[in-house]
Amino acid sequence: MNKNWLVSGMVLLIAGFAIAVYFLPEYDFSPQRELVVFGGVLMIVGVALAIYGARAKPSPKEISIKKVSLATVLISLGVVLAPYLWFPVLDSKAYPGQHLVNAIGGVLLGPLWAAFIAFCIGIIRMSLAWGTIFSMPGGIPGGMMVGFIYWLLRKIAGRYAEAAALTEPIGTIFIGGTLAVYIFAPVAGRTMLLIPTWIGWAISSIIGAIIGFITLIALKMAGIRREIFSR
Repeated sequence: MNKNWLVSGMVLLIAGFAIAVYFLPEYDFSPQRELVVFGGVLMIVGVALAIYGARAKPSPKEISIKKVSLATVLISLGVVLAPYLWFPVLDSKAYPGQHLVNAIGGVLLGPLWAAFIAFCIGIIRMSLAWGTIFSMPGGIPGGMMVGFIYWLLRKIAGRYAEAAALTEPIGTIFIGGTLAVYIFAPVAGRTMLLIPTWIGWAISSIIGAIIGFITLIALKMAGIRREIFSR
């Protein structure tokens, strides 16, 4: 038995079931219909992973079950918030919920996990037609920035390390926004101006980062910290 795959599958199954049941009464409307389908897909993937985990051999270097579980929850949260918490910015869409997830994932899991979570949310959003190719530069750099800054602050001023969540806009605006204008926009056949893009993305990322920081403080008061997921 491989506990990582088994528990990951169970988490996906439970998350998918909760999402599907919650939005099922409004199945005739969009985007609730897509969310019910998304929940069903999560359930199918969860069952498959759980079966594989029950049959697979244990791995000598297993990934922390807590990290996998939290990443699954954050990906689901980012997807569920997407159709409700957004506003248009030039030729793209701004999702404060993505930056909220970046802030939490970067602090509690680190830069690589935060990037993975943002990537998964972006792929799912694009597949459901809720997002564009700009979800990649709009999500990944911010989460990685939070993770790196948290690592630095924990060594310098560990007591205030959660403040790293507020640096999410730096990665999103200056790194992600610049990549969007000069690399992703030409690939998508669009033309975007740098400064307006920075301003639009700043509004979205600052809102999300503040909400994420407040959430992290509440989690810290409840005893949920980075150390729990590092064991």
